[in-house]
Amino acid sequence: MLAAVVTCPAVAGSDTAAVGPTLRDVYRGGYFLGALRDAGRIVTAPVRWDAGDWALAAGTAGVTWGLMTADPDLQRMMRRNVTQGTRDIAGYVKRFGEGAYIAPALVVAGVGGRVAGDSHFEKTAWLGLESFWLAAGVFDLAIKMLAHRHRPYMGEGPRAWNGPGTSRDNARQSFPSGHSCVAWSTLTAISAAYEDSIYVAPFAYGIATLTALSRVHDNAHWSSDVFFGSALGFFIGRAVVKWHEPGAAGIVPAALPGGVPGAALTFSF
Repeated sequence: MLAAVVTCPAVAGSDTAAVGPTLRDVYRGGYFLGALRDAGRIVTAPVRWDAGDWALAAGTAGVTWGLMTADPDLQRMMRRNVTQGTRDIAGYVKRFGEGAYIAPALVVAGVGGRVAGDSHFEKTAWLGLESFWLAAGVFDLAIKMLAHRHRPYMGEGPRAWNGPGTSRDNARQSFPSGHSCVAWSTLTAISAAYEDSIYVAPFAYGIATLTALSRVHDNAHWSSDVFFGSALGFFIGRAVVKWHEPGAAGIVPAALPGGVPGAALTFSF
């Protein structure tokens, strides 16, 4: 059974003004259904694109292609400027692109926000985690399986691609950059959720940029890998936040009158 729930926008500054999933949504399962719904929206997004969206997609593809032609030169330029200082910086910032660090940190932040009574912080953390899962756990991995591009350290040049396959050989998963995708998806979602702050966006995008550059620095990715991974993460992060704004529709589990299990179609105005 399906019920509809209509809500009015909250008063600015109130606890309910923040949008996004909560810890309650996580343990009740609605969070995961919402993430699956958003994954479907991403897959089907091209059918809803307008001229501006197609132009943006074409521009992203064009820049990626252009960087592919310059990959060897950019790689050599980066490698010539490696120092102990740059190694230390790269070693630190790349952690912002590693799921082993990011996922637990976001879970702790989501639970901590709940305990502290900070609804906006709580919801932002779960939005960041959804962005991470969709960008890195679904779409980045799917594209890697389709591409199987060889990493720079293999010494086979930027045109070594194995095409579609099921191999999980890490040395042939260069395109796109997973670290870049993780950093840009999560930090973009956090930045978008705190767009009223003049401090969050510069810090978030600065760290995401350094994370992406660290992968070229470490000879783990080509420049085109990190650009495309960053773009993929950015667009997914922005979309996830947008789909949780007031006015966005969604389907979540709900108990209907009489305790009958069902789902609720939620939207606000």
